[in-house]
This record gives sequence, structure tokens and C-alpha cells, in this order.
Amino acid sequence: MNLNHVALAVSSKENAEHFFGRLLGLEVIRTQKIPADLSRRLFDVDAEYSVILYGNEDFRVEVFIPHKGAPGPQPGPVAHLCLEVTEREAWLDRAAAAGLEVRRAQKGESLVVFVKDFDGNLYEIKEKSTLSG
Repeated sequence: MNLNHVALAVSSKENAEHFFGRLLGLEVIRTQKIPADLSRRLFDVDAEYSVILYGNEDFRVEVFIPHKGAPGPQPGPVAHLCLEVTEREAWLDRAAAAGLEVRRAQKGESLVVFVKDFDGNLYEIKEKSTLSG
């Protein structure tokens, strides 16, 4: 089994580009519109959305941006994505400098770190494994 993509809601294209494009370094793969009738059938929300698919060779995220009158993002309290980054501390410094909330908590011998994006979505940030064979 492979993960195809993850879908999140954000409040604006600017927030999406700043977080997914500049901070995470993901490319725009495609953009599309989800008309209200399709949104109603799939998500039980009578609203139109713009959707941007960001990604790289390892990861894809579908970002829903509400049109005027559509409900904004409503993240759940424990919903999050877990991202592996290289040089985690440097990445966290960039995130903090961008104005994002960085949360750190000790869990046994490990430090667990979460970042909250501009729209309240949570991301667990882990150091990318550099196993060599």
C-alpha cells in the first residue's frame, strides 16, 4: 500500500504557497476547481473550492481553498501530518522565523516536535533518517 496524497483545507492561496511552496519546497503539480455540486456530493458541503496539488517525488498534498462563502478550514484537534525533514533544527528555525508556532514536548527519551501552519493545521516534524547500507 502507498499513500497517494493527503488533503487539507487552508484559508488562502497565499498561505498555501508560503507554507507548502516556500517553506516545504513542494512544487505545484496541478490546480483545479471543485464545483459546489461535486463538493456537495463528495463532502456534504455546498461550496466551491480551488484545489492545488503540491508535491515532490516522495510526497503529495491536496490543498483545498474555499471560495467566497465557503466554510474555511476546520482542523481537528489531533489531526496532523508527520513530515520527515533533513536538518530538523534548521528547518524549525526557518518555521519559527516565518511566524509559525513550534511546539516541543519530551516523550521519554525523545523530543516530539509539532508545527502549526497559518491555518491551524498541525505537522509532526521528524529528522529524516540517513541510514546507509
